[in-house]
Amino acid sequence: MTSASEGAANTGGRASGDILVVGGYGDVGSNVSEHLARRFPGRVVIGGRRGAAAESLADRIGHETRAVQMDIRDPADVVAALDGVETVAVCLGDRTGLLLANAVERGLGYVDIDAEHRTIEAGRRLHKQARTSGARAVLGIGLAPGVTNLMAAGVADQVGDPSELLVGVHLSLSDEFGPQALDFMLEAAARPFPEPRAGSTRRVFPYTEPRPVWFGPDVGFRQARWFPPLMVYMVAAGERSGRLAEMFQRSAEHMEAEVDGAITVGLSLLEPGIIIAMAVIVVGIGLSILLPI
Repeated sequence: MTSASEGAANTGGRASGDILVVGGYGDVGSNVSEHLARRFPGRVVIGGRRGAAAESLADRIGHETRAVQMDIRDPADVVAALDGVETVAVCLGDRTGLLLANAVERGLGYVDIDAEHRTIEAGRRLHKQARTSGARAVLGIGLAPGVTNLMAAGVADQVGDPSELLVGVHLSLSDEFGPQALDFMLEAAARPFPEPRAGSTRRVFPYTEPRPVWFGPDVGFRQARWFPPLMVYMVAAGERSGRLAEMFQRSAEHMEAEVDGAITVGLSLLEPGIIIAMAVIVVGIGLSILLPI
């Protein structure tokens, strides 16, 4: 196994067509890395903070797969990792935006699985720069919003200006997901969000407003809510992977953090009210003493 920089040097820099898979040893990234390595031998580079994990997976995959240790929060690491790279596949959530910004600046191909609306909007603001540099970027290609949006768009094109289009996701008991997907679902399950309906400005809460949705003859009708039954899905996935205790532990920690945050906010709002009430009482007592005189 060679390093990423050695591989780029041996093939003439960017002309090598290296594919950098960031987070390439995670639940999603390892599958992406293995698939790409088989199809494009000698071009795949697995990147991540844990260099040993990246190297171990690269050795296991074979096909001249390489590894590079990098921290997506470090601008110098990002610049160094992109040296000799033509395409970047990001298999984790990049809240810094450094990978996308540098890929667009260099005119590279870029794809990620991030489902965060803020991240996607930040990427949209780079559209003009991407057209100038020749970069190609596809954002949020996961199940949601990526695949589901593409399927919805295809249905809308075939139907022709539908008045309403409902998108339901049926989660299977055999599905698997990594810790980042779990964190994302837990975070999303705890906050209201804009109703995903054209022209609507109201906010809705997870698990509300159930309605029957037809998922085909093999599944039939199911009650679909604004969010799928997350806890059932987590328990099923935990049982299947043998990590049920871990799932419950992380769920408990997340919910505890949410409660602590709500209590902190409540107390911070209550404190000024108490001070004002005490001030009113003190002023009232003072006036009651002074006015008769």
